[in-house]
Amino acid sequence: MKLKPLNNSAPKEIWQAFNDAFSNYEVPIQMPYEKFQRMGNRRGLNLDISLGAYEGKKLVGFVGNAAGDWNGKKTIYDCFTGIINNYKGKGLGKALLENSIIRSKELGFEQYLLEVITTNEKAYKLYASKGFKIVREFDVYSSKCENIRFSSDNLMDNDIKIIQTPDWNHFKEMWEFHPSWQNSVDSVNRAKDTFEIVAAYRQSDCLGYLILDTETGDIPQLAIEKDYRRKGIASALLKKAAENRKQGFKLSLLNIDSDYKPFSCFMKKHEIPVIVKQYEMLCDL
Repeated sequence: MKLKPLNNSAPKEIWQAFNDAFSNYEVPIQMPYEKFQRMGNRRGLNLDISLGAYEGKKLVGFVGNAAGDWNGKKTIYDCFTGIINNYKGKGLGKALLENSIIRSKELGFEQYLLEVITTNEKAYKLYASKGFKIVREFDVYSSKCENIRFSSDNLMDNDIKIIQTPDWNHFKEMWEFHPSWQNSVDSVNRAKDTFEIVAAYRQSDCLGYLILDTETGDIPQLAIEKDYRRKGIASALLKKAAENRKQGFKLSLLNIDSDYKPFSCFMKKHEIPVIVKQYEMLCDL
């Protein structure tokens, strides 16, 4: 068994190994190739700083990493880590993590960031044993559009606009918590062609916004001006995102800070359930 940079594998080989590894995960995943590409692009996947475990020429395990600034520090981010089913239980996950940490230090990174599902005790204990500490707990919400409950307290349609250029300085003023890596401004900008920005206006004033991936239904950001909350604006934005979608199309909101209770109340109001919880974990290198 050899550990080598993941750029030794073609993207489709990594995708096939990914689907094998996550086929019986806590939340099973079988991802189309195009969606896998979009995920990697959005998260900033860099195969040059990622690692693969190889049995001969066969990719049997992987850690896909990205690089960027996080809270003012040079950070490596674990986009995804997995071991194909026939090679689980052989210590490959531990070997990949240890080598990725060593390599990240050598490359000058200051910290290592990742998320792990709270019920994945084996992975959590491994990360904790290597110095990772919980920063935040996240909720992941998802529902088919036809199952989302809407009431009549929404804004009129002509108050809702699709805009082309985000005003990030203004948008950030609406935040109550910092988005996770995959929901960050950098991540949205990396995949800006895949997103639609829906904004609520009173005359020329933007009162709130929602960012939607129209292909996957992912909503990385939703925020409202502090003085205009609980007035139906977020509901109107969500309703706009759900309109005219095919039967079975899901809207998903990943990595919402569990400590921000107004958001969980908003989701409960619209009958959008939590499908999984995650820990955001960070290790100083």
